Amino acid sequence: MGIPTGIHRFDKVCGGILPKEVGVIAGTTGVGKTAAMINFGVNAWLSGYNSVLITGEMPNEDMQFRIDTNLSRIPGMKFRTATLNKSDKKKWDSTIKQYTITHSNKILYTASLSRNFTTEQVESIIIRLQNDTGERIEWLGLDYLNIMRPSGMRDDDSSSSRDWSNQADVVLDVKNLTQEYNLVTWSANQVKDEAYEKDLFETSDLKYARAISETVPVIIALVRSDKDVLAKRMRLQVLKMRNAVTDVVPIVLHPRLDVMLIDIGLQYGKKSFADLGKVEKTRVRTKKHTPPKKRVEKE
Repeated sequence: MGIPTGIHRFDKVCGGILPKEVGVIAGTTGVGKTAAMINFGVNAWLSGYNSVLITGEMPNEDMQFRIDTNLSRIPGMKFRTATLNKSDKKKWDSTIKQYTITHSNKILYTASLSRNFTTEQVESIIIRLQNDTGERIEWLGLDYLNIMRPSGMRDDDSSSSRDWSNQADVVLDVKNLTQEYNLVTWSANQVKDEAYEKDLFETSDLKYARAISETVPVIIALVRSDKDVLAKRMRLQVLKMRNAVTDVVPIVLHPRLDVMLIDIGLQYGKKSFADLGKVEKTRVRTKKHTPPKKRVEKE
């Protein structure tokens, strides 16, 4: 059994992503790929795995705010515009304090690198964390493949880092890192411009599709057509599931992107992640004791 994503129907199909496997989330710009990766990483951490999220797109504080948004269910715009009220701040503070207590023995680490970052830079972070904590990193999120640079390319290389061969090298670098450190790795990848209007995707719709489809064992796509937007839903499409047949009906999700939540199923029937740490009191109903009737012996 691998590390679950928290999207139960998908986890049931794939059994979770296994150590040494790479999963890719495909989709259009702004569909929620980063939100999904944060969901997967937070769920891994809550499930007891040491998790690291690396971004090459945003400041580290923004990634941390997105995680705090996910955990506290406070809309992300309030973090961005610094408009949290007293109630929000109290909720935020209590959420952080709770998880500091309940999950202090597990790592949830974020780091921001420049665009064109490499797996060598990621590896140095993993090594430092493992040396400093004595814990093994088990889950890795990379945001995202299209902006990474092959490890063998120099910083001053004038050739394009976006051609097919370089993108293939990036995917191989990620695969090698994943296998060397026995990780479960998730990353994201954009689809081609001509695929933006499609109702469902194929692996060939991914940018640098050949490099990814030949190397990555699990590929999913997040789809939001105009009908999905009106219905306030999203669909998760399985494009590749190892060597199995992938003609699975897309999984309907109910995203709340304002709080970085992709699937209502992540809540496990609770109002928020914070409720998972609370012990619910249940009233034990005891059966009323009725004394046996006295037997009256007949004379």
